[in-house]
Amino acid sequence: MHKQYPHLFSAITIGGRLVLKNRIELAPTALPNPSPGGKSMQNLISYEGKASSGAALIVHEGISVKKEGSTGSEGTDFDDSENLLDMVKEAEAVHRYGGVSSISICHFGAWNTKEAAIDGKMYAPSELINPYGLKTTEMSEEMIEDIVEAFACAAEEAQYAGHDMVQIHGAHGWLFSQFLSPLFNHRTDKFGGSLENRARFSVMVLDAIRARCPKLPIEYRLSADDHMEGSWCIDEAVEFCKMIQDKVDLIHVSSSSFWDPTCGNMFPSAFASSGCNLEYAARIKQAVHIPVAVVGKLDSLDMMEETSLDNGKHTIE
Repeated sequence: MHKQYPHLFSAITIGGRLVLKNRIELAPTALPNPSPGGKSMQNLISYEGKASSGAALIVHEGISVKKEGSTGSEGTDFDDSENLLDMVKEAEAVHRYGGVSSISICHFGAWNTKEAAIDGKMYAPSELINPYGLKTTEMSEEMIEDIVEAFACAAEEAQYAGHDMVQIHGAHGWLFSQFLSPLFNHRTDKFGGSLENRARFSVMVLDAIRARCPKLPIEYRLSADDHMEGSWCIDEAVEFCKMIQDKVDLIHVSSSSFWDPTCGNMFPSAFASSGCNLEYAARIKQAVHIPVAVVGKLDSLDMMEETSLDNGKHTIE
């Protein structure tokens, strides 16, 4: 046991079956693409370096479940079979240092460029103009069901590649956030209106993954608050987490959105308060019975130790 930080460096079990050697999780961070084929080696070096630091849980950068859900020409997606070998190598690199390897799976929805369009069209939960000035088309229920199935397939592929866990990237204004936020979701069918309806897509994805991969631990990453008028807020986030807590093994709390040009607590500046998302994480933790992780300017071990208390029920980034 570490004398100065006994809780932070104590083990924790996620989902009753996955043991993390400490409470430190490294969030998914995308690296720039230096050249065609260059990102694969760059990622491998990065993840091995992160694992060698001693962190227990390493989450690999977001990979879109479909080509049209990636970030155009530079995006990485599960439709490209060449990515499978990279995922195997990255998981092996983390395991060499006794780390737990997870992969963040996502879909950008409306937040995308014309390179990711289908037949010249961009699709999102509702019709809107995205930050690139492109008009989106509302997804049909058939398309939504296809994306749900793609998430289940992606989770299965990640597990096959050797990853111990999968993270659903439901934060920062991407597809899950677009369904959840009343600012972006204007649907009048079963996917819009009430919180229960706006959460339906998330619930369908979680149920599909659990059915396909019953023993694979699931982490759900969400923005606790978009910090945008009329959008997603902490009160709804708390209720949403109560809805999904029996479908996931770990809730990962961030905040803010790419739709806000400042990006707020996603990339906290030197002027931001330390632990800028801790208050949100505490609100959510009080409402659920599963472990909660938090990210955002956790710039001292003393802060992390204090946050990792609460009878060992927290993990912490």
